[in-house]
Amino acid sequence: IIVNPKNDDTVNLTKYVQAQRSIVQNHFGHPDLNNMYQASIRFMVKALKDSTLIIDASPIDTTFAGVTITSIRESYEHFESAYLYVANNSPEEDMTRLTEFAIRGMFSTLDPHSVYIEAEESEADQENFAGKFQGIGVQFQIIEDSITVITAIAAGPSDQLGIRSGD
Repeated sequence: IIVNPKNDDTVNLTKYVQAQRSIVQNHFGHPDLNNMYQASIRFMVKALKDSTLIIDASPIDTTFAGVTITSIRESYEHFESAYLYVANNSPEEDMTRLTEFAIRGMFSTLDPHSVYIEAEESEADQENFAGKFQGIGVQFQIIEDSITVITAIAAGPSDQLGIRSGD
């Protein structure tokens, strides 16, 4: 097994398994690990720039008989094998980019509200919200599927319109 430190292989593989663990721990219901794994490989293969890479009967062949994922460990082991197959046979591929596509594939199997946001985008979103959030000027809580105002922020748009606690 050849691991190329230039492409941060350890970081990419860790990111993949952390994303999967996060889904399993935080997603409502029971995500299908096999479906998540299969989708991650399909997304990775679609993102390949090397059209000459052999897929049939390789670790990136999702139709290959006998691969059924039942645990995070199995998913990681199979993904690592697929990842290293691509990295070793297509050295020009950007493995960080392919890992991001694989993670998006995992998220594609979930409900439409569960999405993957790359770290750079997340940081930019946090900066946009930090001290600059403008809205209707309320603190709220969701109680029995209804948004309930806890407090209208003094002198904010809602306070000026007469919105009060409990609305």
